[in-house]
Amino acid sequence: MNKLKILERIRNLYEKENINIIDYLKSLDSHTLNSVEDIMISYDFQAGTYTEKYFADPALRQRRDKLTARIAKTIDSLPCGHQSIFEAGVGEATGFAPLMQYLEKPFVFQGGADISWSRIKYAKKFVKEICSESFSSDYLVMGDLFALPLQDNSVNVLYTCSSLEPNGGHEKSLLQECYRVVAEYMVLVEPGYEFADEKHRARMRRHGYVTELYRSAKELGYDVVSYDPWDGLGEPQNPLACMIIRKRPLYVGMEMPLGDPVTHAPLKRVRKCYYSEEAQLLYPIVDGIACLVLQQSIVATKFME
Repeated sequence: MNKLKILERIRNLYEKENINIIDYLKSLDSHTLNSVEDIMISYDFQAGTYTEKYFADPALRQRRDKLTARIAKTIDSLPCGHQSIFEAGVGEATGFAPLMQYLEKPFVFQGGADISWSRIKYAKKFVKEICSESFSSDYLVMGDLFALPLQDNSVNVLYTCSSLEPNGGHEKSLLQECYRVVAEYMVLVEPGYEFADEKHRARMRRHGYVTELYRSAKELGYDVVSYDPWDGLGEPQNPLACMIIRKRPLYVGMEMPLGDPVTHAPLKRVRKCYYSEEAQLLYPIVDGIACLVLQQSIVATKFME
């Protein structure tokens, strides 16, 4: 079923009946795992809600900022270069923007990607509202966790915060893609299945959350530096844990790590798009947002003529 044909129906159900969009979409084709398309549609309809809650709920904002401060402290403690940092699954940047202010050691390149175009729209607005003019949101882009718009071994630090969460059953694919692009360290703040009680584990399984990140990392042979519960920093029904993975061998990292999500070749901004001369693929920039996903790629072999 082409779910893009029924967006208006989904909008009506979401606005009038407050349905769980992902559960509804899964019911249409009777699958149990959350698909990238389901997540993209769900997140896009929900765009703006995280920003609204951040400003409207002081308790939530305090808890969120406490979590962000912990992530910043963790990243600051890493013995890594500071060419580039990237958040995979940046959402509305309610964590990313404060993090850039918390970090003691600034990175030259600060970027993030989300599968939802509308979420990136709100992310850019959020960054503008709470950050100084010296911080740019140019590198908050539309991108897929399974095909990140980054070159191989390009970012010194890649981190996530509950963005791998809805992709249960795809743990190895996600880890392999994150590992591909990272030069030194991965910091994954995700549901801590191993540390949860059975009630919370059952909830994670029911919602299709990741449950085997640690096991998958070990099976892939990655260097897991640490894996610890972060008690009291997440939602009570969704306990968090932090896993740090060190890449061997270590790479230098890049000050401009953006890459073609198809071939991983370098991308550069040319007029109102990003283009890879090596891949000869072009990606549009829509209303200031770079759409660096496979579905938006354009074969443009004569673009530079």
